Amino acid sequence: MDVNRHCVLFEHGTFGGPLLPETGEASSQGDISEHDSISIPLGLPPGLTVRNATRALPLFRPSLVSYSVEDFGQGRDSLPNAIYVSGDTVYVEELKQMAERFHICAAIFNLGNAHAHTDMTDLTSPRYQITMDGKQAARLVREIKADYLVPMHYESWHHSTQFGKELRQDFQEEGINDQMSLRHLGQSLLALDGDPENYSCKKCTFRTVNTPYVAVVVSDMMRHHARGNNEEVAACHYAIHGPQKKRKMVSGTPLSWQELQQVAPIARQGAVEQLLSLWKRQKDRSDLEPLWGDEIEYTLVSLDADRSRATLLLNQEDILRKEESQCSSAEEVEPWNEVKLQAEWARHMVEATPGEPYGGDVMDLLRVEGNMKRRYVVLSASRPIVDFFRRKLIGQFLSPDQHPVPLCVFPGLGEKGQFTLPESPDEASLEQICCPIPRYIMMTQNLLARRQRRVESYIPVFRDEQTETPFHDNSVSFEYPAEHPPGNGKEGHVHLDGIGLGVGNCCIQVTFQAPNEIEARWLHDQMIALGPVMLALTAATPIYKGYLVDTEVRWGRTSECFDDRTPEELATTPPRYSWNRTYISQEKPANMESKYPLTPMNESVKQRLLDGGMDEPLAMHYATILSRDPIVLNRTDLENFDLNGTGIFDVYYSTVWQHVRLKIPLTDDGPGWRVEFRPMEVQLTDFDNAAFAIFMYLLSRAITDLHLNFYVPIDQLGDSMERAQKRNAALEERFWFRRTGWSSAEQCERPQRQRRGCVNCCSKSTAHASPSCALLTADEIINGEDPKDPSSFPGLVNIVRAYLQYNNTPVMEQKKIMPYLDVISKRASGELPTPAQWMRSFVTGHEEYQRDSYVNEKIRYDLIQEIVRMEDS
Repeated sequence: MDVNRHCVLFEHGTFGGPLLPETGEASSQGDISEHDSISIPLGLPPGLTVRNATRALPLFRPSLVSYSVEDFGQGRDSLPNAIYVSGDTVYVEELKQMAERFHICAAIFNLGNAHAHTDMTDLTSPRYQITMDGKQAARLVREIKADYLVPMHYESWHHSTQFGKELRQDFQEEGINDQMSLRHLGQSLLALDGDPENYSCKKCTFRTVNTPYVAVVVSDMMRHHARGNNEEVAACHYAIHGPQKKRKMVSGTPLSWQELQQVAPIARQGAVEQLLSLWKRQKDRSDLEPLWGDEIEYTLVSLDADRSRATLLLNQEDILRKEESQCSSAEEVEPWNEVKLQAEWARHMVEATPGEPYGGDVMDLLRVEGNMKRRYVVLSASRPIVDFFRRKLIGQFLSPDQHPVPLCVFPGLGEKGQFTLPESPDEASLEQICCPIPRYIMMTQNLLARRQRRVESYIPVFRDEQTETPFHDNSVSFEYPAEHPPGNGKEGHVHLDGIGLGVGNCCIQVTFQAPNEIEARWLHDQMIALGPVMLALTAATPIYKGYLVDTEVRWGRTSECFDDRTPEELATTPPRYSWNRTYISQEKPANMESKYPLTPMNESVKQRLLDGGMDEPLAMHYATILSRDPIVLNRTDLENFDLNGTGIFDVYYSTVWQHVRLKIPLTDDGPGWRVEFRPMEVQLTDFDNAAFAIFMYLLSRAITDLHLNFYVPIDQLGDSMERAQKRNAALEERFWFRRTGWSSAEQCERPQRQRRGCVNCCSKSTAHASPSCALLTADEIINGEDPKDPSSFPGLVNIVRAYLQYNNTPVMEQKKIMPYLDVISKRASGELPTPAQWMRSFVTGHEEYQRDSYVNEKIRYDLIQEIVRMEDS
């Protein structure tokens, strides 16, 4: 069967490169009977160029657009059945000729009344329509006599001007509602009928639509999953799923590394101009309400009691789809408004946040733990509606033996063999673990392409009595291209050989809204100094690939596994995922900068920011981020460049992961200037997670209101971050911290601060002492040094307690907060173990542990079962 005769494809020239005809006039080739594709040329008023479909889509390989079928049958008037995929095209009269040659069983239209620049290299060029609106689509459906319409690509493209609500109205007015399936964000746009065994795919879950013919399109797309070609997989997933709910920048097809290199200069220019435009609009903004929130990532785990086995559950997509459906059908049910679920890089992870920001009063603080529990609630007939818990919000989409566990790193992640559910015919692979969002898929592939070397991160194994000598980890979890063969490991170390071993980890992040830009920049800088000690206190990662290791946090491993630096850059450029190298407040003390050059640094970018009005510290901060190469970018971000938009800037800024992030307001009516604190590891219970979130919020308020100064030199900060990653760092390491000079005399002497009792909180000896940084233990930083020494540091918990008192917080409300502060205090003193210490003790005390550093399946099962039991009890 001649497939090209049975699958007619019309595609807009945006994806096909420059398709300009010899003249600027409309094509006279109005008969489509001899052609497989009609392309609307970019850069001209509506005019037609006719050409072969296999040249229309360089990002969609020919085998993907020429659907391979054995027998597609006949339909109306004995015409051959066909599926029509519009691509990006406008309505033209010639299209109705399809009805004379084919029976169109399903019409898959790119809609949204989208408009794009005629020249993507000239962001001021005119814009032309490139996709149909609802009424044009309805007209074409009638004219080609299509049985069924599946709209797509209208959901969230920046160049779209018509969305779901407007399309529904048009379809209703045109009377084609019964022929149309309008999908919600995140739902599959295509579906399967018939035997699912014939059209199975590990990466996609399909919903049924009322036509068997769509399965033909899907079945061919499945072959591309099996091949694993990067561009095809990304294109396939996007074509099937479309933009996902609550995902960042998933509209459009991400560019490959080769394409990114070609557009990088203009992309960087666009990012700089968008940043300047945004900053000028927001630099004088004021938001007095101290809003804040947390983000907790959960590991999805399946517990098989019969086999005493714990496996990663690759079920993110199904959970998010069910949650969206539940939200849309139960909008008035309180928990669905209080919690949001979002995708993460790995399919075994789900992120949960409060539905709305918390406020600053004590009653809001006391809601935090309850909101975290609500993320786990089971909404079912067997549970009363008052029994809501945040984590169980996720659990309601799982079976009884499946659990969302606040586990930083799954103990068996990356080991040789099977460690996932569903199991795959071969060993678990990177393609299987990465969620099918094109942005994540292409970002991963571009990162590997840029680094020009395989993933290598080595962690020293924890040496026990029976640990092998020499110890070698020769397992390889993920496949490598032939030019980057796996090595034999490094003696005495566990070998992390895949991106998923770094990015597939969970943490807790807390974000605080500051009153304005000045206060946000000050808060940003003080949070930088707090990173090392808070990382050590929340340590929760003592096991990698089934072995106890001699470190206890994920930070360095994530940095190394998700590192895009070339071999030449390793010695001079910090990783994308790393601790901050810049302070940004104009009030920062002198001599805080590193003795090493700040890289990368594009001087023209820095100068443009300075010329645009930014001060030196802020320009340096943004310039070092915007000087990096983009590792993910959508074609539509460039085609529809908007100076007042944020798409390209956000691509750059969101793909540099420092341990503290300044967040500029993106809209006039959205959140204001914020600071995100990122280093902490997720804790094993909601109570502990709430304790660290509440403590960091109260400390942020004390820093802002009392203008506390915790600056340490950047190079000392880097030393402290290295110390924080060592085993038992919370008890055995020391961290650089400002011992004196942490509050200014000027601030203490302000009348408004005296009203809050700042003079008593910040003693005169401390306020006027010369600034001095020293190596302090976590206990000294949190609980304070010798109280008999008037120049000693009082401790962060004591500062928070004093802040509550001097902020006129009622005594009864203070008492309600104290149990959370006690967790922080007792962690630092050693009275309470860190999660890593507790897990290590559990393993070494297990009856099946052989003192050989190996954590077998039974131990892992019992460990995770105990974590689940602790939370449920």
